[in-house]
Amino acid sequence: MANTPPPAEPPLPTGSGSPWRDHFHAPTRSGWITIAIALVAAGLYTWGLGSAGVTNDYYSAAVKAMSTSWKAFFYGSIDSGSFITVDKPPASLWVMALSARIFGFSTWSMLLPQAAAGVASVLIVHRIVREWMGHVAAHLAALAFALTPVAVVMFRYNNPDALLTLLGLGSAWAIWIALKTGHTRCLILSAALVGLAFETKMLQALVVLPAFIGVISFGLPGAMVLYFVTSNLFRVGQQWLITRTLYSDEAMAAGVIEAEAASDSKGAPVASSAVTGRPSVSQMT
Repeated sequence: MANTPPPAEPPLPTGSGSPWRDHFHAPTRSGWITIAIALVAAGLYTWGLGSAGVTNDYYSAAVKAMSTSWKAFFYGSIDSGSFITVDKPPASLWVMALSARIFGFSTWSMLLPQAAAGVASVLIVHRIVREWMGHVAAHLAALAFALTPVAVVMFRYNNPDALLTLLGLGSAWAIWIALKTGHTRCLILSAALVGLAFETKMLQALVVLPAFIGVISFGLPGAMVLYFVTSNLFRVGQQWLITRTLYSDEAMAAGVIEAEAASDSKGAPVASSAVTGRPSVSQMT
């Protein structure tokens, strides 16, 4: 009977034995530089935030009301009774109001999400440029973005621009991933982020769409590009028609006549569209 060879010994484990060390490696030199840039941005955006942060009293009142009333939170109202709403969609106010509900209303708690949006924006800029031009260009781009004076002010302010910038950069990053991988879900994510940006500062969110359409035209099927172009042209045409109908000379003149008639009938002056620059309620309905 032939001798059978002994069973082979199992291979020695190559890992460190710790699941944390196997999955999370020490940062490289480039990684440490990225962390340093993020820390610099965090320091600039949060230093003395509670005492030196700049706030808009109009939005501060809205955040305070939304932090105490869920009805005001839902409608984006400037008062807890939800009688007056703010002049923009409430997406950025929602984030600040949630922070105020968690930490209590203060300048620091209100501006903390703005600073976090700034740090996240710096990291997204770094990631996009690194994929395109390499590590050195990514470090320079992220550092330049973090140190730009208008960025420092914007991410220490309670205007909607901080969240708008973050959502715009996130949408651009999603488009870049969609072009690299061909995954439709990344394109859908990009469109969703643009939609959230619209809920932050309305039509200013659509400023990036021409650039986005130009980029995806080189990497997506023609039907998808045609869909984006057609839908956006329709939206622009719809907005033009609404503006032309409500703010035409005929509509403004009709508002003046209506206001004068209301003033004569009630014996009290009534603000007309000629004074306010807006059509009357009856014109809108």
